[in-house]
Amino acid sequence: MSAKGFLPEVVNATTGKLESGQPSLLCKQSMFARWQHVVKRLPLLPQDNNIGIDPVEMPEDMEHLLYNEAKQLCPTYQVAKQCLIDAFDKAKLGRWVKKPLEQDQFACEVADAPAHVLFA
Repeated sequence: MSAKGFLPEVVNATTGKLESGQPSLLCKQSMFARWQHVVKRLPLLPQDNNIGIDPVEMPEDMEHLLYNEAKQLCPTYQVAKQCLIDAFDKAKLGRWVKKPLEQDQFACEVADAPAHVLFA
């Protein structure tokens, strides 16, 4: 066991899942589930409107929100990411590799899991 009592995850490189077939705690699905859990329980922080983008309101129906839609709910993140991409391009460090849109078009399958499972 590790110092905190947790064992490292052994991920099957072919499937991206644990040897048991469960999703990794670090996969997008697990991270998305934890994000939804927290967003449902905490008030949103006010967004800095100095970047020239209107703040986005959270949808009422979070259960049917897709992962790529959730990422678009934070305009400051999107602006910062674009600045990073532009900086890479300007410094001739290569182009940002874009993945297929379909890869992030999924709903959270474990959105209603108990906290002790999400944050195990």
